[in-house]
Amino acid sequence: MRRSWPTRRSLVCIRTGWSARHREAERLLKDGSPGPWTPYHGKGAEEDVHPDYKLPRMHFPGVSAEVAEWLVQCRDMAGLGIDTLSPDAGASEGFKTHHAVLGADRYIVENLNLEGLPARGATVTVAPTALRGAPE
Repeated sequence: MRRSWPTRRSLVCIRTGWSARHREAERLLKDGSPGPWTPYHGKGAEEDVHPDYKLPRMHFPGVSAEVAEWLVQCRDMAGLGIDTLSPDAGASEGFKTHHAVLGADRYIVENLNLEGLPARGATVTVAPTALRGAPE
């Protein structure tokens, strides 16, 4: 299999295979509790929340901040896409990958279904939602 690097100013998409779990929210939680939108229900739930934003502790793969920085600096990546809830691994703290990408004025696209895309050469359109007062 011939490997090739993405061209400059590309959207780099990471296919982890977790898009198959998008409809199974309880599998994304580390402890198997009843779903990410009810993190504080039940005995002991407070101990298993993300320390940064009181989010439930999630369990899914992500991209390290070092890899994100390399993609920005060495490959001039335009944006980072991933088929999980976040480019930061579910158990990570500090949202370092978010900071590495967004801090370099690049964009992030999450919760993608990448199963039907080729490994290279797809054309995508990424458009922001128009929100009053949001940065451009």
